[in-house]
Amino acid sequence: RATDVADPSDVEALFKEVATRFGRLDVLVNNAGIVKSGKVTELGIEDWKELMSVDLDGVFYCTRTAMPALIASKGNIINVSSVSGLGGDWGMSFYNAAKGAITNFTRSLAMDHGADGVRVNAVCPSLTRSELTEDMLGDKALMAKFMER
Repeated sequence: RATDVADPSDVEALFKEVATRFGRLDVLVNNAGIVKSGKVTELGIEDWKELMSVDLDGVFYCTRTAMPALIASKGNIINVSSVSGLGGDWGMSFYNAAKGAITNFTRSLAMDHGADGVRVNAVCPSLTRSELTEDMLGDKALMAKFMER
């Protein structure tokens, strides 16, 4: 079912439903995300809040809510970060900040919960063709910069 990961009560309802329906949780994949392109001087506070609420807070809410079940099952968490979380991109400072935080959150979770039997990893894909990236993929100058690095 669809879940608003930026809403802690919706996340809690989802995991209650999972527990009722399946009785256990083995894997959490944190993959929800949005993009706000533009320089920090071009985007507003509401843009920042919206992106962080989905891309970063959503990872926290899902992880925190799922962790007891994952400890019980000795489960796994896979966080979808980005190469943008390992370095910067042009006109993507909000997204870069969120993905960098996810990358470091993943490291901390692995250190904190490895002893509980929970494996935590991140995948960091590069630019991927999707609805979120259509505008960027059409920008030849931007694509040339991506190819140079």
